Amino acid sequence: MKKVLLAAAGIVLLLAAGLLAFALYRKHQGHDIRGSSTEEFVTTQAAPVPPAPTAKIRWPMYRFDATRQGNAEKMLVEPPYKPLWFFRAGSLVEFPPAVAYGRLYFANAKGILFAVDIQHVRTTWAYRAHRCTAASPAVDNHTVYMTFMNKPPCNATRSGLDGQVVAINADTGEGPHLWPDERERVLRVAVEEAGDVPIIAGLSAQFTEQAVEEAKRAAGAGARGLLVFPIPAYQGTPLDPAIPVAYHEAIARGCGLPMVAFQLQPALGGVIFSEETLRRIAAIDNVVALKEASFDARLYLLTRRMIESLPRPIDLLTGDDNFIYESFVMGAEGALIGFGTLATELQVRMVQLTVEGRWDEARAIWERILPLEEVVYGAPVRDYRARTKVALRELGVIESTVMRPPLQAVSESETAAIRAALATAGLLTAGVA
Repeated sequence: MKKVLLAAAGIVLLLAAGLLAFALYRKHQGHDIRGSSTEEFVTTQAAPVPPAPTAKIRWPMYRFDATRQGNAEKMLVEPPYKPLWFFRAGSLVEFPPAVAYGRLYFANAKGILFAVDIQHVRTTWAYRAHRCTAASPAVDNHTVYMTFMNKPPCNATRSGLDGQVVAINADTGEGPHLWPDERERVLRVAVEEAGDVPIIAGLSAQFTEQAVEEAKRAAGAGARGLLVFPIPAYQGTPLDPAIPVAYHEAIARGCGLPMVAFQLQPALGGVIFSEETLRRIAAIDNVVALKEASFDARLYLLTRRMIESLPRPIDLLTGDDNFIYESFVMGAEGALIGFGTLATELQVRMVQLTVEGRWDEARAIWERILPLEEVVYGAPVRDYRARTKVALRELGVIESTVMRPPLQAVSESETAAIRAALATAGLLTAGVA
């Protein structure tokens, strides 16, 4: 009897084990799963909510944000679709653009990074890396970031390949406040856009050897001349003429490009040269002109008379934004002026009229735009850069007025004054605030 009971218990245990094994098998057996008819999948984990797009940056990086969901609220694009415009990039554009500040930022297969104005469908700037591309750019805080791979041939497997990451100001830069690489990029774009028009590059440095290297760099980028900015070594009185003379001579020997000497008011970091200094600088063969930017009409006239008495006269270019018209009355041959950024067509017409001797018509134009000049170049004059950007934004030329620190943005009251001066000059179109 005992053996029968043990056998029965064994059978029960086997059956129980078999039932458990069958249950586990059924639980983990592959089978069809019927999901929702309206959603791709159902998950118990909530999907992260992408950040809402800002007013300025609508699609800042690849697939919108770091989650790579490609989903931005209130940005649905629904059919029917129709093309609004086309832009020819000159080569394959494989990766989608970043959109920010009214521009498209993208690179083509030849390694050219474009910034295209959406409203006017034109190139704002282009950076030529001459490298392979395999990514879209990203935009943040008015800076465009782009990753480039090795130089062609692309898809290479050889050893020693390198890459490059660039960061480019999305809008415009202030020359002395740019890195050397940024200045070179700006110069190359200017040379390409200008075509046959010669470009004079500003040469800003701290010491002689650096100036010579930057001059060579400018020549390599296509500059046809140099505007030689004053350097810190000029500061302090009296200034030994040998210092600026040796500086200009070294640049002439090292580069060979024609040079424009620069007399700049101290309020902008410049220096007023003595007559002896100007005469010795003007005697350097490569020096072909002087930009006079003292903002002092009497000093301008004295400089004009001194130039006329030189054994080898050079051209006098006005840099005096506060009396541009009067500069031509007193004999300027041309102008290198920051104010030329604004009311450009009117200023070109004004200069043409002075050349033709139609002084009254030229003066009428100057009187029309003078209130704008006085607002932009008012005290402190160093803020003309920020004020110019505000004016360009009001005119619809640029989107952003961001300044590179330590330069500061202008106040609301100054912005209102600039807007009023633009309106007085008749430069604001209907509907512009």
